[in-house]
Amino acid sequence: METLQAQAKLTLEHEHGRILRTFAAVPDDKLSWSPSATSKSALQIVVHCGFTNQFLASAIKGDQTPPAGSVEERHAAMDKKIAAIKTREEAISLLADSVLAVSAALDGVSADALGSVVQLPFGAMPMAQVIWIPARHITMHAAQIDYIETMWGDLSSHM
Repeated sequence: METLQAQAKLTLEHEHGRILRTFAAVPDDKLSWSPSATSKSALQIVVHCGFTNQFLASAIKGDQTPPAGSVEERHAAMDKKIAAIKTREEAISLLADSVLAVSAALDGVSADALGSVVQLPFGAMPMAQVIWIPARHITMHAAQIDYIETMWGDLSSHM
């Protein structure tokens, strides 16, 4: 039977493919479109996934995570990083590199480490749960892009 780490990697690869297929269906003129001033565009969602994966790869490796700060401070810092990425190609590259980083981090998780507790900005969690966050996070955001696409009439499935 495959290890949890190997299963998490396979799920991550699958969900990476899913968000790429969904993102590929976003027309160039809609990349930065969002339904409201406080909503993310498809481009911003993919970039957010990339930066979040970088953070999660560090946490999985056991690197010191940055201080949490307030929710507002965390959101402002992430929004600033997201705003620096302007093109589909940059977003795809960031996401691909971050998926590789998470995959490499998962390779380094020993069976014993699965029982360890990881402190994240949103609380402490067992490593056995943390290793699934990157794939689940991408899944949730791929669904957001699917929903955004319906707002301009794209009712096709891009899974």
